[in-house]
Amino acid sequence: MLLVFVDAHYKFKGSHGKNSDGRIFAHSTFGKYLETHLGIPEDKQIPGSSCLAPHVIVGDEGFPLKTYLMRPYPGSQRKGDNEKSIFNYRLSRARIVVENAFGILNQKFQIYQRILHSLPENADIIFATCISHNCLRDQGIDLSDMESYANVRSNLTKLPN
Repeated sequence: MLLVFVDAHYKFKGSHGKNSDGRIFAHSTFGKYLETHLGIPEDKQIPGSSCLAPHVIVGDEGFPLKTYLMRPYPGSQRKGDNEKSIFNYRLSRARIVVENAFGILNQKFQIYQRILHSLPENADIIFATCISHNCLRDQGIDLSDMESYANVRSNLTKLPN
């Protein structure tokens, strides 16, 4: 199992492990840091408003509820509660950023166009594509532009072995 965090700019910030999302997160360097240092930035003002909003991590039901981690209400708690259902809907919309980041990764790297037959200990290709994706986003390179793609490929072929 791979646990990856995605920021608001569709960049991957990751960790990995073999357990559930919540357990991987709890044992990751990032998860331990949040527990010991509360590394979430201060609340910020919402643009065009006087409201302050906290920075949070958005997760699914596999994560524990924390002050810095939002997850949906379980089905048993939201039944018949319209406010909780609306909250879950809005939270799921925030998680779309993660889905979009994986969609971008899938489009840019053809290896994801087929089933990966690999042992977990050989999963370095996944980390390599996530790192490459982040570098390309930092450089503002859109690989759907064939000229940019050709330049990236020609530069990669010039690298020493």
